[in-house]
Amino acid sequence: MSTTPGAQGTSRDASTVSRELHEAHPEFDEVPLLEQDETVPPRPEEEIADAGRAEPAG
Repeated sequence: MSTTPGAQGTSRDASTVSRELHEAHPEFDEVPLLEQDETVPPRPEEEIADAGRAEPAG
C-alpha cells in the first residue's frame, strides 16, 4: 500500500489523504453535468433562437 509523509513524520495512506481532502473541499464531490442527455439534437426552434442571438442587434 502506498503511503504519504504526514505533517510530523508519520505516514498516511492514500485513502486517508483522499478522505481528508474531500472533507476540506466538498465542492469537488461530484462533477456537474451540463445536460442529462447530450445525444438529443437541439429542436429547430432552439437553433433559430441561437442564430437570432448570434446576430448583432442593430
